[in-house]
Amino acid sequence: MSKLPGGLSIVLPAYNEEHNIGKTLNSILEYIPKITEDFEIIVVNDGSTDNTADILNDFASRHEQIIGIAHEKNRGYGAALKSGFEKVAKEFIFFMDSDGQFDITDLTKLLYFIGEYDIVSGIRMERKDPLLRDINGTIFNFAMKFIFGIPITDVDCAFKLFRRDVLKRINLCTNGALINTEIFIKAKRNHKRIMLVGVEHYPRLMGKQSGASLKVIIRAIGEIFILMRNLKEERSPQ
Repeated sequence: MSKLPGGLSIVLPAYNEEHNIGKTLNSILEYIPKITEDFEIIVVNDGSTDNTADILNDFASRHEQIIGIAHEKNRGYGAALKSGFEKVAKEFIFFMDSDGQFDITDLTKLLYFIGEYDIVSGIRMERKDPLLRDINGTIFNFAMKFIFGIPITDVDCAFKLFRRDVLKRINLCTNGALINTEIFIKAKRNHKRIMLVGVEHYPRLMGKQSGASLKVIIRAIGEIFILMRNLKEERSPQ
């Protein structure tokens, strides 16, 4: 198994994942020591209304590597990731969803390329989502390619490993679903090298998906215009 040449900060956004967060954390705690002994797990509880907070607090009390961050209200997927990124302390950053749809051991596939690339992003080889969410994902990826020129078939795959210095020159403004799009655009602007690697994707067995909700979709449409304005302002002479 490949070893990571440095410490690793793992960021997990979580919203109402009481049925999944424990299993996800256990799988990470079992796997990560095999690739590095220097790691931290930053879990961002994004305003959950179920027992996610209690489960997270229990894990944090038993494992010093786990750091909990709590949003009083649900602020969005991008906001949760940004809160986690603000706390990272290791040389490498990895993030994934906490809903059990990814297998942490697939991180091994990404490790092979991190020595040569700045960002190694998973792409779902076969997406195992409900039909509506799958259709929305296809439309979203086409829109990101058409609007922002991102030639990536799975922009929002939540399974990414990158060097901490990628964030140094990136000012992330997105609080919702476009956070992955923004990372790719601004990384490319800063001449960062990006590699895509196929990873497995699994059906959600427990809990409720929120990515296909009308509220999330409307918010994503609004964020397209916000991101376009932000990118234009960053391009403008100071």
